[in-house]
Amino acid sequence: GRTATAKGSVYVLSLVKEDANTSIPEVPRIEQPAAVTTSTRPVIDWSDDRHAPQYEIWLRNDSTGVVLLNSVTVPESFYTPTQDLGIGKYSVWVRARNEKGYSAWSTRKGFAINAAVEYVGVPNGIGGRPTANWSAVPGATRYDIWIRNLSQPNKAAVQARTADATPSFTPAIDLTHGNYRIFARGIAADGTPGEWSQGFDFQVGITTVVTQVANQLSFHPTIRWQSVNGAAKYEIWVSEAQTPRVQEFGATTDSNLTSYTLSTDLPAGKYTVWIRALTVEGKAGAWSAGVAFAVADVPVLFDSKKVFP
Repeated sequence: GRTATAKGSVYVLSLVKEDANTSIPEVPRIEQPAAVTTSTRPVIDWSDDRHAPQYEIWLRNDSTGVVLLNSVTVPESFYTPTQDLGIGKYSVWVRARNEKGYSAWSTRKGFAINAAVEYVGVPNGIGGRPTANWSAVPGATRYDIWIRNLSQPNKAAVQARTADATPSFTPAIDLTHGNYRIFARGIAADGTPGEWSQGFDFQVGITTVVTQVANQLSFHPTIRWQSVNGAAKYEIWVSEAQTPRVQEFGATTDSNLTSYTLSTDLPAGKYTVWIRALTVEGKAGAWSAGVAFAVADVPVLFDSKKVFP
């Protein structure tokens, strides 16, 4: 091309060299993503050709067989998905183009996405079959579940695979009382697994805590305790301090209220009380620590160190 510049009454013409594309671009080399990535929007990057103003990309989800990008034109030598890609295996090809034509398609670049479940939640409770819920993973058609009792960390208490993509699981068997840790991972349509989630701890058969025994100078004191998730009612056990295995008074509450006033008079003396939660089905949680108290006598200072006999 030519340009003209005015200098007074004199015009100076200068030639500007244009670098015309005289040949078809070279075949791109796909460099990224890595063979395995946790990113659901991985950057696909390839070699740049200064003679290629545009590129075409072809992307397929090998786990489902769905073509996600069919010769889509992009102006740069990279592409970032605009939507999350699911876990699974992928194939991508790229070719360059200019006014002279297209390069050949690049060598296939295969990669896998193994994104992890980000959150798992299980409520502490007294029931042996708590329901776990977790954050869904794009591309997951099923999930693997691993639950272990922390007292036996190398042994699975529950190992299962869900039937579908619903991010929820309830054990088919009762878990015994104890402390547990659960892990979950997504499974793609072709069986490609995602990463395991971090462990989430929960308790089964959780106990309550007796917080107060009031009105100790009367013959029917009031007992108060902490609520337990999943409790429909509570069982109360009172024994004389010297004979903890002999029940002096027992009762089951009619609701999940967390206080109870003894309905019958107790003889004057010293006692210990224990509380445990019950589910609607009558399944029991662990007994609380025992709390000493007195009836019609000098009140006993709060003490919650006694285990259930």
